[in-house]
Amino acid sequence: MTQFSSTDRWRHYAILRLDPSCGPRELQRRYREMALERHPDKLGGDTKAFQELLEAYEALTKELQGQSPYRHARRPLTEEEKRYFFTAEEWEEIEREKRESAEVVRRCQECFRKYEKEWERDKEAERTAYMQQQQQKQKQQQAKPHRPSRR
Repeated sequence: MTQFSSTDRWRHYAILRLDPSCGPRELQRRYREMALERHPDKLGGDTKAFQELLEAYEALTKELQGQSPYRHARRPLTEEEKRYFFTAEEWEEIEREKRESAEVVRRCQECFRKYEKEWERDKEAERTAYMQQQQQKQKQQQAKPHRPSRR
């Protein structure tokens, strides 16, 4: 397994234009987006850039799976270190995406809470209806006269 330095780790995140706190889904999504742009078979694709992208993706995927290819201990990047890897426009785009993502997450959480409350309400209504049916059955059974069986 190829070993990379901790500097390479940050460079890999910079190549993929990701924050080190990203998860595997975000890493995969970003890799696929960038692979489509940089693939050598595409018009304007670049073999070297694609190889760098692939190397970064594989190393970060292994890291997220717990098989860290980096030799040094991990530490979070400071804001200054994060900015070092991006142009001002790229950094602004990253910040905008973060804000939009946070808004989407907030909206999803609100919807989830709403549907969860509706689900709980529906379950309670079903439970109440079931209990009423059971009570009616018991009343009907108590109202029937008991006939001894003939044998």
